[in-house]
Parts: sequence; structure tokens; C-alpha cells
Amino acid sequence: MSNRPEDNRNLAFIGAGGAGKTTLLEKLLNMAGAINRTGSVDDGNTVSDWDDDERERKQSLFATPTHFDWEGVRVNAIDTPGALDFMAVAQSALAAVETAVLCVNAHDGVSVATRRLFRAARDQGLATVVVITRIDGENIQPEQLVTDIQAAIGERAVPLNLPDQFGAGASTVHDIFSQDLPDNLKSAASDYVAQATDRVVEVDESLLEKYLETGEISHDEMADAFPRALRQGNIVPVFHVSVDKEVGLKKLMHFFQEDCASAVRRTGEVVRPATNKGGDAVKVPADGPFSAQVWKIQIDPHVGKLAFLRVWSGSLASKTQFVVARTGETERI
Repeated sequence: MSNRPEDNRNLAFIGAGGAGKTTLLEKLLNMAGAINRTGSVDDGNTVSDWDDDERERKQSLFATPTHFDWEGVRVNAIDTPGALDFMAVAQSALAAVETAVLCVNAHDGVSVATRRLFRAARDQGLATVVVITRIDGENIQPEQLVTDIQAAIGERAVPLNLPDQFGAGASTVHDIFSQDLPDNLKSAASDYVAQATDRVVEVDESLLEKYLETGEISHDEMADAFPRALRQGNIVPVFHVSVDKEVGLKKLMHFFQEDCASAVRRTGEVVRPATNKGGDAVKVPADGPFSAQVWKIQIDPHVGKLAFLRVWSGSLASKTQFVVARTGETERI
């Protein structure tokens, strides 16, 4: 498929240890046909936990990029570690993406790592999506869970879908804007619709005026303004999924495709701004000469030192030479 920047969705899966990031990403890779079977963290055969130490510890230690194609877009997804000792590794991956996917275990709830990683994503100006995983678990307190998420993130965090139930009986999720909601979800959905609408209309002055005057906006108006509200951080949508029961996964993928920013719509800041020889900051136009940022260094026993780049402008062909801004030295790709 085409790999144009406008067709790319760059995502970093972040969250506390045990939030289900690796398991979720493994299932999405399988759904998209990038792999023909779903691996398991316990079995040590997932795509992103490839290192022997990761497999032995049964946890991610590195920021590992993967990719898959889904309905016309290329999704570049980075799996990151959740342990506090490896927080810097997770944060480094944020430099390569437009959207942070913050995973929260439905049973464990919000942790110190959850709060730190959300702040790191916002500090870089990234759009953030919360994915509540393992909704089929036991002893879940859904009202308290949403309360805790909003306490950590703010009222900008709004569920956009709700499961028919939590626990072993979870079988589907319902869009809060649906006209065909089960009776037990109508009250909560109504509250969340009001919250989401309040957050979205704030990004468009004319839409806000209309909403204040009439108390209503159309579905098309909401859909049109939503991606901008997401990019600007006005709203942090919350989704519910169960990997084991394959609940909510296609809706999440559809959201990545339709509403997440492409590689050309980033609003965040680079970790190290580009400077000229005099040390003054300079703009990096997308159609300018080649520029990129190293977001990961990996030592490979067979190849040596590998540098992972996020390209900001231009293109880089094989055997091309470029200058490293930090050292002034010329390197060859």
C-alpha cells in the first residue's frame, strides 16, 4: 500500500506494567494480518517482547516499533515498558509519534506510572487516547475507574463507548452517541455525550456559539471538529476493550484510522529543537531538506549500533550522507 505521510498513524502504547499494552498490540497485529497467530506474554512469543530478557521476565524492557496496515492506513505502533525503572525508555518513544495510547487495566486502575506517562505525553503536545483493557476481568468497579481516570487526567477524559457489562459476560461495546442503547447504559451515555460535546465545541468559536444558543450540534459538525479537539488535547477519548473476547477492538482500530492525526498533522514539540550554526532555533518545514530525530539507540550483537529515526522533513535514501547536529560530524546511512 501507499506509505505517504498523510496515510500514516504513529502511535506509542504507554501505561503501567500489567496494563496489557503488549497483549493488545499483539492482537491488533493479528487482526490486521501482520502476523498469522496471536502470541502471549506468558509464552514468551509476542512480536514486541523479542529480547531474551523480556521473555524471561515476562515484561517489556525496550521501546519496540511494529507496523500493520488497516483499511488504507499504515499504523506504526511502538510498544513501551511500563515499569517505573524504564520510564525514560517509554518517554523516548513519544518523540516518534503523534498519538499516545494510554492503556489502563480495568482491575488495577490508575497508578503512578499512568499519571507520569500522561503528563509526559501532554508535555510533548501529543494527542492522547485512553484504552481500558481487560474489561472481562473480575472485581471491577467501573464508576470508580472513570472517576480515577478523570482525577488523573481531568474532565477532558470522556468515555466514547461503554461495555454491555464488565466481567466474564462482557460481549460488546456501545457507542455513547448511538440511538439504540440498552436501558442500563442510557443515563451514563447521556452524561458522557454532554461532556464530550462541551469539550469538542470549544475548539470552534462558531460551533460554540451555535451550541450555546441552541443547545445542539449535528453529528456531522461533531465529527468534523472532533479530530481537532483530539489534537489540541481538549478531549481524551476513553475506549473499552477485551483482547481475550475480542470486544471493542475493531472500534478502536476504526478510531485510529478515522480520527488520529496523520504524520503530517503533528502538533507536539520535538525533544531537541533544530538549530543553526549560531545556535538559534529554526523552523523545519515538511517540504524542506532532510531532517530527523534519533529517538532510540539499540545495540545489536550482529550489526552493531542501530539508530531509529523519526523523519521530520525531506527523505533519506540508502548511502546518503547527513550531518549530526549535536556533534557536527557527517554520517552515512
